[in-house]
Amino acid sequence: MLQKVLSNSFLYGIAPQLVGVVNMLLLPLITPHLTAFDYGLYGVVNAFMVGLGLFQFLGLTIVITNAYYNHPQKYIWIWRKVLGILLIWNFPFVIIQSIVLYFVIPSEAQNNQLVIITLAGLPIFFNSTLTFIGSLYYQLNIKPKALFYRTVGVGLVVASMNYYCIAFLEMGYMGWFYANAVGGILMGISFISLFFRKKLYPVLRPYSKLKPLLKLGTSTLPHHFSAYILDYSDRVLMEFSNVPINAIGRYNLSYSIGDKVFQLSNGVRLAVVPVIVDLFKNNKLQQAQHIIRSLSILFILGTMCISIWTREIFDLLVKNESLKDVYPIAIVIIITMNYRPYFLLSTSILEFKEKTKFLSHLSIGVTVFNVVANLLLLPFFGIMGAAIATFISYLVYGFISFFLPISTLKGFNKLEILFTMIVILGVLFLSLEIVEFTVLVKGVLTIMVGVMITAIYFKSSWFKHV
Repeated sequence: MLQKVLSNSFLYGIAPQLVGVVNMLLLPLITPHLTAFDYGLYGVVNAFMVGLGLFQFLGLTIVITNAYYNHPQKYIWIWRKVLGILLIWNFPFVIIQSIVLYFVIPSEAQNNQLVIITLAGLPIFFNSTLTFIGSLYYQLNIKPKALFYRTVGVGLVVASMNYYCIAFLEMGYMGWFYANAVGGILMGISFISLFFRKKLYPVLRPYSKLKPLLKLGTSTLPHHFSAYILDYSDRVLMEFSNVPINAIGRYNLSYSIGDKVFQLSNGVRLAVVPVIVDLFKNNKLQQAQHIIRSLSILFILGTMCISIWTREIFDLLVKNESLKDVYPIAIVIIITMNYRPYFLLSTSILEFKEKTKFLSHLSIGVTVFNVVANLLLLPFFGIMGAAIATFISYLVYGFISFFLPISTLKGFNKLEILFTMIVILGVLFLSLEIVEFTVLVKGVLTIMVGVMITAIYFKSSWFKHV
């Protein structure tokens, strides 16, 4: 089973990584045409768009997922009602998003203000709801290839447009907005045939009939919004703390390198959540923790292997000298992603049990901690302070549920979980030291880590009881 999870994780994660590799190879070609202001403006606007996007689907992921597991014979009927809700909600949502972006976009980009707002709204009207439900269908049915081909195809189109708009047309930050709008529309179109095959059309019902669905969905919004704040609050707080836009741009570039690792970890999420829920339903908690334990080892080894090469990665890919010295921040962000395996274990079970109140309280608590940490560390450590606050917050977020009785997460080895946290902290300090070693030493270490990762993967196919 572990090998199946890893194989599906590879398909889910490799698609954005293939596109990410293309984008990284394009960095030397586009960075001469971009400035820290371009990165800063795009980072700030994108942070607000992602935050608003959390409300676009009203938290109805939990409704779609639980309907699939709990009502396998009639889940399509429930999905039709969800589709009807979202198609109506799209209109007020776009209006709200447009108003927020109008005030958020800096005055330096005033000439492009209305264009950015329009490009942000078009994918919402043109099929983003189809992407949302279609992606969940293939994830729940464990059909990663369908999402793999779509992600690669659309991702390559977006990457090509980025290159053309930025390098040839000299559009700067606007190139990203045009490319993302086209990509969002194309991705939605790719799911249309699925909706026809499954007869998945919108059904409009009275509010009284939809209220239970909306109540369950919206109860998860504090949890998801808090997760957004953990991911983007650093850049938002920098904006409100009057940190120069160029400094935000430097941070955003380093964060974007670390974000490639997050995309890979997101592939693991898509693959592992259905497996964890199925094991939990069949009371196989030890088997679930075994899978997460193995994933944690792979994450720790993999993120360390990537982190120690960030200096060389920046030297190779970033041609703007003023942006090259932020690789230590990328290391902190990359190592942060080791919170994911145990976080997926806890949230998968808690959402299936519909413990949305606990998740919301937990998320809000960690979010408050993150905001306070950012406010305390930014004045003393600058943009590195924001990275440290993010690391500590995610470490707490990923593991604390297992130590709180109110979470109802019982039957897991807490000493093992605590040891994992200590190892992650140690790997961070090691990576910050090893990154300055010679290429030869890092090459030997990388080969050793690669052998260990390969051994873990093949071992999973030898033990059939896993």
